[in-house]
Amino acid sequence: DDIRQRLTGLLPEAPALAANLAAFLGGTLQPGAESGFSKDALFGAAADMLRALATEQPLILVVEDLQLADAETRELFVHLARCVRGEPILLIGLLDDGPLQAGSPLATWIKGVAEDAHAEQLDVRNLDREGTAELIRSVVRHEPAVRAIAPTLYTRTDGSPLLVLELLAHLRTQGVLTESGAGLALTGDLEAVALPSTVRDLVNLRLAGLDDEQRELLETAAALGASFDVDLLAAVLEEERGELHDALEALEADHRLLVRTGPCAFRFSSHTIYEAIYEAISPALREEYHALIADTLLEAEAAPLEGRRAFDLLRHLFLAERAVEAEPFLDEALAQMGAQLSASEAAPFLERVASAFRDGAPQARLAIAMKLWSFHEMRASREDEMRVLESAATFAEALGEPEARARVHALRAGTYWYLGDYDNAGVEASAGLELAREAGSKRWEATCLHTLGVVAFRRGQVQSCVAHWRAALEIRRAINDRRGIASTLQALSLVMRAIGEEDKVLATMEEALSIWRDLGERRGEASMLMNVGNHFVDSARYEEGLSHFERALRMHRDTGALMNEGVVLTNMAHALNFLGRMDEARAAWE
Repeated sequence: DDIRQRLTGLLPEAPALAANLAAFLGGTLQPGAESGFSKDALFGAAADMLRALATEQPLILVVEDLQLADAETRELFVHLARCVRGEPILLIGLLDDGPLQAGSPLATWIKGVAEDAHAEQLDVRNLDREGTAELIRSVVRHEPAVRAIAPTLYTRTDGSPLLVLELLAHLRTQGVLTESGAGLALTGDLEAVALPSTVRDLVNLRLAGLDDEQRELLETAAALGASFDVDLLAAVLEEERGELHDALEALEADHRLLVRTGPCAFRFSSHTIYEAIYEAISPALREEYHALIADTLLEAEAAPLEGRRAFDLLRHLFLAERAVEAEPFLDEALAQMGAQLSASEAAPFLERVASAFRDGAPQARLAIAMKLWSFHEMRASREDEMRVLESAATFAEALGEPEARARVHALRAGTYWYLGDYDNAGVEASAGLELAREAGSKRWEATCLHTLGVVAFRRGQVQSCVAHWRAALEIRRAINDRRGIASTLQALSLVMRAIGEEDKVLATMEEALSIWRDLGERRGEASMLMNVGNHFVDSARYEEGLSHFERALRMHRDTGALMNEGVVLTNMAHALNFLGRMDEARAAWE
């Protein structure tokens, strides 16, 4: 009744036509000789309706998935495109990016639209990481929440604006995002939220027409991950590699569900398709798949597990509820985790791994806690850092090893320092230093000396901080701790001007930067780039400083280091201010 009343108001001179159009839109009437409502009458009524709506305000009409439409729907689209010419109406038709066969009905139709309706065809791509974050920011506004969810939403949606907005709306309805001031705060577990039904329905359209064998193949592949190795899939399924390859190629060519990424590798054509297929697997069957994959990996490995393979095996064993079996190669798996996941993704995953290891050996539980601390530290989640360190202290005490206890004290000192509690930072670093010397651990002795140096630095005790840093540097060079060397050189470069060694500042910074790059430590490289940028700004070389800041900013965002991102944005704002670019400076400060 509401639709009929609205249409009668838009088409006052043709009430019968308005009634028929309302019935058509409601699904109770179809054009034809029996209904007395011709196709021409439908087309004319639709055009008149749009023109009437456009007199009230400019109109944008978007018709999605035209590649799935029947011939009459596409004919109506062309008719409307001709009729709205010159009106304040924008008509948009969306098609997916699948290949078009020359001479096919769809290809012929698209060509006809361009010629008959003077339409403009645009190749629209998904958003990149920055574009996705900007779209999320426009909705969420609360910057910590934006930073926390942007990497995951980009991965889950492949940058599709429609899917990003659908997921944001879904997170609100699930209580994961809640009102906080002028924006939305993250108050729930992002990883635990399944795809909304609207997105699953879109994916199911793509899956229609698959037979049982193809669905089983895709399910097994999805259990491997969004990207997968054909040889491993063949081993899991106990199938011939050649036959399996043919089946995967068919899913790529005929259904566009997969994309080849190498001679023996494929990925799902979108993360949404992967996720929808994976979520559709029953929990019990999912567990079986992961157990089978884990067993296949274990049987295939004669040598010790290394690199990505170790992380993959940890993940599959965890999802098969056999996480503790990963203990022999846990250190290697944890070392790889940062390369495979952003901090916002790694932290919740590792929290669940920690729970699965609740009956594991103290050494393993301590290793997990230390790695978890590092991800919470990147996210600047100080409360979580302290909570994890409390658990780590318990595990270290259970081990009874002074080196393990020294490590916990050293990290606790660093967290206190970040909180601005320099008294407790000094106490913890001193306790750690004593334990490290008792254990003969040069690495943690140097770490505690370094922290005592940064405490002295914040208190303005320049000579003391230089003495601690030089002592730490000597140890780190002796044991060839290159990461530690870069960190201490970076710190020393900050005070060289104050102790009359200004001529050594840039060379010291460049040495540290070179080491970070050699190690592939992007977070360390980003921090050093920021410091070099500050050096240039202090020397009134503002453009060079900005160039370094911009590179540092990209890296900090990629790694999810929130506090460092905030610092570099502040430094950028100062440089922009000096250059008189006030609007950009204000945006950076905000």
